[in-house]
Amino acid sequence: MSIHARAGNAAYDYIIVGAGSAGCALASRLSREASRRVLLLEAGGWPRNPMIHVPLGFAFLMNHKGLNWCYQTEPEPELDYRKIAWPRGKVVGGSSAINGMVYIRGQREDYAEWAAAGNPGWSFDELLPYFLGSEHNTRGASELHGVGGGLWVSEVGPPLDATDLFIQAGVSIGLPHNTDFNGPTQEGIGRYQVSVRNGLRQTTATHYLKSARGRATSIFAPGRWPSACCSTASASVVSNTGTRAVCSACTQARRWCCAVARSTVRNCWNSRGSAMALCWPRSVSKRTTSCRGWVRTCRIT
Repeated sequence: MSIHARAGNAAYDYIIVGAGSAGCALASRLSREASRRVLLLEAGGWPRNPMIHVPLGFAFLMNHKGLNWCYQTEPEPELDYRKIAWPRGKVVGGSSAINGMVYIRGQREDYAEWAAAGNPGWSFDELLPYFLGSEHNTRGASELHGVGGGLWVSEVGPPLDATDLFIQAGVSIGLPHNTDFNGPTQEGIGRYQVSVRNGLRQTTATHYLKSARGRATSIFAPGRWPSACCSTASASVVSNTGTRAVCSACTQARRWCCAVARSTVRNCWNSRGSAMALCWPRSVSKRTTSCRGWVRTCRIT
C-alpha cells in the first residue's frame, strides 16, 4: 500500500526502517494489536522476481543491482588488494530473499561473548526460546528445535551420491560427521538444513508479512527509505523531539514525505546500514548529504 495513499505526513505508534529479516518479523509482531499503528519502510520493492523464489535462482541475484545493494569491501591487503563482494538484499524480505537459504544460528561462543561484554539477554541459552518459537523444523520438536513457528526449516533433498562421497572423504581425514549444525556442536562435516518449503525459498516476508498485510494496523511502503544509505534518497532524517521521533523518507520518484512515531523508530537496516547510521553525527544542527549528484539539507536534533 502506498505511503502517499494512506500515510502522507501521518503519525504511527511504530516506524520500522527496513523490511529485511528483522523488520518483517517485527512488523508482524507489533501489528498484532489493533491499537497499534505500524509503518514499515523499505528501499526495495515486493519480491516479484521469480529467481527469488526458485532456490537455485540465488546465483542470478548476487549481482542484481535492482535486488541487491552489491556492496564491496575496501581493497584487502591480505587478498592482493582485491575488493570482496558483500551482497545485501534490497527487496522486501531483505537478504533472506537473496541468500543461500542455509539455516544456521551461529556459534554458542559468539553469543556468550556478547553477553559477557555487557549485553544481558544475548547468551545462547537466553535466545534459544526465541529460536524455537520462530522455527518449524521438519525433523520435529526437540530440545534444540521447534515446530509451529513461521520459519520453515527442511532438508536438502533428495540427497546426491556425490554429497555422500564428499562427506565420507571428510570423515576419512578425521572430520567428525555432524548431522545437525544447529545441534549441540557446529564442528564437523555434513548436510545443512535450509529455509525451503515444497521447492520454494521461504523468506521472512513469506510468512511474517503475508498475514500482516491484511491488518488495518499495518502500512507497508516498499520503495521508500530514510535517506543517505541508499541510491534512491539523499538525507536521513530521524530526529528526536523529546516525546516523538520523526522519520523522513524519500520515494524512488524523489518525492519526500514525513512520518511521526508516537513511540519509537526501530532501525532494522542490514548490518552495514545499521553501522553506518550509528556513525552519523548527532551534535551538528545541519547535515548535507549528496547522493548520485543531488543534494538535500535536513535538520538533525
